[in-house]
Parts: sequence; C-alpha cells; structure tokens
Amino acid sequence: MNTQQYQDALINYLIPFSVKNNGVHLIVEGPVGYVDVWPTTGKWICRGSKKQGFGLRELLLYVTKGETLNVVKPPVSI
Repeated sequence: MNTQQYQDALINYLIPFSVKNNGVHLIVEGPVGYVDVWPTTGKWICRGSKKQGFGLRELLLYVTKGETLNVVKPPVSI
C-alpha cells in the first residue's frame, strides 16, 4: 500500500492527520492520542504508550474504536 492510499483512507474516515517527509511519516490524531504512522512499511506506534501495530486496517480500528485485531497464529509443528 502506498502513502496516498493511507492518506485517502484517513480522509474518508474523517481522521485528522499531518504529513511529514513527503508522506513517508504521518501523524494521526484520534481519541486514543497521536499515532506515528509509516505507510511505506505499514508500521504505527501510539505516542505515550507501548501500543503498536501494522497495517491500515488495524490502524483504523485502533484510532476509531481504541482496539486492535486479535490475530491468533496457529502453532508451529516441529
């Protein structure tokens, strides 16, 4: 996913954000506080906490509802 797609999604969800470094770094505002987002890698980190994640879908869920996806990974067979 590219930086413009992230920005378009945030605009569609009416989530305020600032663009830094020509879109490489976004600062998203929401009820959970400020979230630093790097669209080129999909990584995001919530300021002032240890909460972090990957991907636009999880970011939108966290910013709009304050929750993340609970992805259960299958056990690895040896």
